Amino acid sequence: MKFIISLAKRPYVLLCILLMLSILLAFSIYNSASLETDLSEYMPKTHPAFIASDNAEQLFGIGDAILIVLEDTQGIYNTDTIEKIDAITKALEEDFEAIERVISLTTADNIQSSDGFLEVEPFFSGNTSEKALLALKADVEANLMIYGRNVSKDGTATLIIAELVEHADTKTLQNELQQWIGQWEGPQKLRIAGRPVIEGSLAELGPKDMAIMFPLVILTMIILLYFLLRSVRDTVLNMVIVLFGTLLAFGSMTLLGVPIYAVDTMIPVMLIAIGVAYGIHMHNTIHHLIADIPSIGKEELARKSVQTMIRPIFMTALTTAIGFVALMSSQVLP
Repeated sequence: MKFIISLAKRPYVLLCILLMLSILLAFSIYNSASLETDLSEYMPKTHPAFIASDNAEQLFGIGDAILIVLEDTQGIYNTDTIEKIDAITKALEEDFEAIERVISLTTADNIQSSDGFLEVEPFFSGNTSEKALLALKADVEANLMIYGRNVSKDGTATLIIAELVEHADTKTLQNELQQWIGQWEGPQKLRIAGRPVIEGSLAELGPKDMAIMFPLVILTMIILLYFLLRSVRDTVLNMVIVLFGTLLAFGSMTLLGVPIYAVDTMIPVMLIAIGVAYGIHMHNTIHHLIADIPSIGKEELARKSVQTMIRPIFMTALTTAIGFVALMSSQVLP
């Protein structure tokens, strides 16, 4: 308590310390802050389901893949659609270095068992005659590894699976694919999905959401504070304190090497809401003290304000922190 009161008596020293700390934290955020988009980092490493998933990926060599869905309401077994599937398959491998291999209806193998032996032949021979396409449809419907999985049961949609090289830049690839795929639209519809697309979307949309929500919340709180406090000075002081708290939280995370996850983009919004409430209590206490003791000096006002507020503010902050920590007692899978 004595240390806090002694700091309150030296406002310029305190301001210089806070200013230097703010510059350090802002510099740390600018240089080190990055959104964690690798979905595997969101998973609990010791959970049996994810351990089994990791083992299966290593055993069968399963890697990340982008899924492209091609839909034709008239059915995919026609010359135009099959040729487009084949063209997209070849173009993906040629146009994107991050794509290692492409599996589609025109490159997949038809694996069947006959007299105790495995017969492996390609589904698509390159022939797009009506007879060949009917045979292709029959082969697909007879193979349950493909039918209902890579090709829909109603025959109107099929998957093109683009397997990626290790450590591919999913954000860049996702953006390029979204633009690239537009040239193949019509009359068929194409959509992209898969884990790399989700990771790329997280990397793109997370900062965008923060860039929209953060100024919006600040503007809302400024209007609310001015309406409640009726003072430009008090409003500005309150927002400066709240923004410093937000800067301290994010800056500490980057300094300590703590990853910033997608959900962490909402931290500024929550901190501003909580900090503004504390600020209103602070200004309310100051105004009450001035009203009760009109002749009170600045040092005495600072000392009495701290003495009056430190215990209730500490208790409310502690209970809020305990409430957030209590979330760790529940297993909430992503």
